[in-house]
Amino acid sequence: KALVADHTKRLEMEWNARELVDGLGSIRVWLRLSESSLNLRAATSEDARLIFDWANDPAVRAVSFSSDPIAWENHLTWFTAKLGDANYRIWVAEDKAGTPVGQVRFQIDGDAATVSISLDAGHRGKNRGSLLIWKACRKLFTASAISHVLAYIKPDNKASVRPFEKAGSQGWDEATVKGASAWVCRMEQAETAD
Repeated sequence: KALVADHTKRLEMEWNARELVDGLGSIRVWLRLSESSLNLRAATSEDARLIFDWANDPAVRAVSFSSDPIAWENHLTWFTAKLGDANYRIWVAEDKAGTPVGQVRFQIDGDAATVSISLDAGHRGKNRGSLLIWKACRKLFTASAISHVLAYIKPDNKASVRPFEKAGSQGWDEATVKGASAWVCRMEQAETAD
């Protein structure tokens, strides 16, 4: 009866509960149950055209920090160099049927990595982005000494913010990328661990 009459105490309890529970338990269960629905493989030179097409998708260009279309020759030079770079990972995500659904890239710098992802247009809006981020970060953390992953996202790119939150991001900072404002998402190794 005392608690029913004490509005201030109930509000305090509500805020304390929010500090303990983030409300993302169901998505964490879904990520675990869905983990086997995506396979990550290292990109090869044969993936150059596929990744070029994904990178030049108008929706992808619109949310990139460099929104101009990418020339094939520039892409091929960049892609070939990155395949041979020990501090770079490009993985292609495939569904159970072996159909490519997206890609994830990591630029490694010491114990940190910067991530960039894109999904095939036909696979957006199905939580595939969250699953790809979560699974790729887990794979990178397991196979390397990386302790955290950073993602830089344009503030108006709400479609990219939500997948990182679902994948376990615990906060956002602000930065400047190529002269533009950016949100910085940080993924910690502990957030994707078993």
